[in-house]
Amino acid sequence: MTEPQSASGQPLPPIEQPKSRYTGFYLTMLILSTVGTALSMFGLAEIATYIGYLNEHTVYAVTMLVSLVVVLPVSVVALVLLWLKKLAGIWLKLGTYVASIVAAIVTLFSGSDVLKLEAEKVLQETASAGIPASTVNALVSGMFYVALVFGIIISIVFALLWWFAWRKQRQADTEE
Repeated sequence: MTEPQSASGQPLPPIEQPKSRYTGFYLTMLILSTVGTALSMFGLAEIATYIGYLNEHTVYAVTMLVSLVVVLPVSVVALVLLWLKKLAGIWLKLGTYVASIVAAIVTLFSGSDVLKLEAEKVLQETASAGIPASTVNALVSGMFYVALVFGIIISIVFALLWWFAWRKQRQADTEE
């Protein structure tokens, strides 16, 4: 990246160089969160599936629907506010991570029946492949629980990273 230059083509002295609007850490978090939030939008395709689970698997369905129709939009709003460096943005963002952790924990305890349904679907699809049912059940269960634990870990890590990025950005803004 080249340094800003004066009209004469000479580099500006450090005192006159424009400061970056975002610290590198904060900008990295903004970009990662924007990508993550954009990818989360694909979950909206599952709304009909979760509505279908409402009668028999109510807690699981409600948890997933709240994640998609409440937490996801709040996460988008938080992200916009974070791009604008508004205090409400960090609190909303941290709140979405807490809500995601709670949703994952509720899913951990309410998803076993849905897990069995999904395993049965996979068994039907792989029946001709000769894969034993125990293997399919173990794979489906393993992926389900690993994804939940991984989601919780990611939420905790990103909440901490956001907190530190916010503090560093605030410090940089007050030094200007």
